[in-house]
Amino acid sequence: MRVIVDSNVIISASLFKGKTMSSVLELIATKYQLVLTNSIIDEVKLVVSKKFSNRIADFENFFASLDFEYQHMPSGNFDDIQIRDVNDKHIIASALFANADILVTGDEDFFEHSYEYLEILRPSEFL
Repeated sequence: MRVIVDSNVIISASLFKGKTMSSVLELIATKYQLVLTNSIIDEVKLVVSKKFSNRIADFENFFASLDFEYQHMPSGNFDDIQIRDVNDKHIIASALFANADILVTGDEDFFEHSYEYLEILRPSEFL
């Protein structure tokens, strides 16, 4: 099963060592295939550099330890994707492009719509 995670899951697990987020990534690493796209990775790096610049080394060490399949997603405006926050369209597009079975996110905006062939779960639901 292919699982993709929203940037908030990666940031929480890498910088705040939250038990739930760390457990999500640990479970994915042991039982599933973690998939990340350039779009998600770029967003995580941007947020970390802007909001947590003093923790960049912590993030880089954590990220280097992740075992994941990388997918390079073409850019686009993703007009056909419905979500309240247009800045999150790339997350849904990443999940669909990477043929993910599950998207794990803590962002409530993702639960307003359903997407064919993609299950969206909160971290606690995934666990």
